[in-house]
This record gives sequence, C-alpha cells and structure tokens, in this order.
Amino acid sequence: MSFSEVLAELPGLTVSERQLLVRRAAELDDPGLSGKDEALVEKRLEDHRRKPASAVPLGNMKALNSGGTLAKTSQTTPSSACSSP
Repeated sequence: MSFSEVLAELPGLTVSERQLLVRRAAELDDPGLSGKDEALVEKRLEDHRRKPASAVPLGNMKALNSGGTLAKTSQTTPSSACSSP
C-alpha cells in the first residue's frame, strides 16, 4: 500500500483506529530503554515493592528537581531513592 493510499484511507478509520495508528507510528521512532536502563527500572520497582514506605512524595521530587528544599514528611529521606547506581 502506498503512502497516498494510506492517507486516502484515513477518513474511513474510527477515532480509536486513528489513535492506534498514531501510537504505533510513534513507537517506531522510540528506541525504548537500553538493557541497562531496563534492569535499573526493574530493580527500583522491586525495591519499592519490598519497601513501599521508601517512596518519595511527588512534591518532594519536584522540589529536588527545581533546586528547592524538601517538604517535611514522616517518610524516609529520598537520598537513597534519588541516588544513581
């Protein structure tokens, strides 16, 4: 099917079909995570599942990322959650 044929078919697609088409096209350009990054995500998720209280509130993460100070919470400090491996 040529590109012009694909374009000609677009009006006949439902909204959900067009959204799926856009998602799939975007996925082709997304390199995804490297094996090392994927392993890091899985390790951190596993750590979080074992100790959910170690989670850092979103407001604290935003403050850290913007160079601000952490809000006082009853949770543990985020230093271990934010450190690089």
